[in-house]
Parts: sequence; C-alpha cells; structure tokens
Amino acid sequence: KRELETRLGSTPPPSPNDKSGNAALNSRITQLSSEVEKLKKELSETETKNREKMQVVEEEEKALREENIRLQRRLLRETERREQLTRQLSESESSLEMDDERHFNEMASGRHHQASSPAPISPSPTRRSISPAPL
Repeated sequence: KRELETRLGSTPPPSPNDKSGNAALNSRITQLSSEVEKLKKELSETETKNREKMQVVEEEEKALREENIRLQRRLLRETERREQLTRQLSESESSLEMDDERHFNEMASGRHHQASSPAPISPSPTRRSISPAPL
C-alpha cells in the first residue's frame, strides 16, 4: 500500500487538455489495474494456504483432544482398579489377622485347658500379615 502511495505521489496529474497526458494517464490506470489484479491473486492464494493450514491445525487439535479424553478415561479406570485392589488387599489382611487372632485364641484356650502339655504350641508359621506395596 505504501509503495502504491509513493508511486501515485511521484507523478503529477496531467492537465485534461493534454492528449499525451491522457495517454500517460490511461497507461498508468492500466498499470495500476494490473497491479491490483496481481495483489488480489496473491491475497487469494495466501487465504487459500491459510485455510489449508488452519484445517490441518484443527484436525491435529481434534486428534489431541480425543487422545486426551481417551487417556483421562484410562487414568480413571486405572485409579479405580488401584483403589479396588487396595480395598481387596486390606480386606484380605483383615481376614488373615482375624484368622490369626482366632487361631491364637483357640490355642490359648487349648493351652489353658491342657496346661500339662509338655511342648508349648506356637502360632502357625505359614500365617503372616501381608503389607501393601507402596504405590
């Protein structure tokens, strides 16, 4: 635009009675018209390229959003699975502790009734508490 303003400002307008000036004016009009057409074509090409690039960017964004949603769902499933496994492990430990306590109580009450037994009865070595692994 500045280039056009500079070009237009550098040429003094011819007088209306000057025939050679009219030819120069017509030539200048033709030149400017062709330059306008050239700039319109460049603008159109640039807009087309821009639309194509925007379409590619939009498709990439859509794919990334879909992957993000997929990963969020996967994370939720894994979190729920971890919580479920933690609950199951806790329940198993509680059950084992209750079994150990029951076994100990049975042995203790059996020892009380059989105080003359020569060997002390110890809890089963196969029973042990399982601690959850750190997550």
